[in-house]
Amino acid sequence: MRAGVSTLCGYAASRLSAGARVRSA
Repeated sequence: MRAGVSTLCGYAASRLSAGARVRSA
């Protein structure tokens, strides 16, 4: 369960960072 949550958190962080880069760019 924790592994799945960790993966989801990492995926969400990647999406957020990617979105931030696109917005700033």
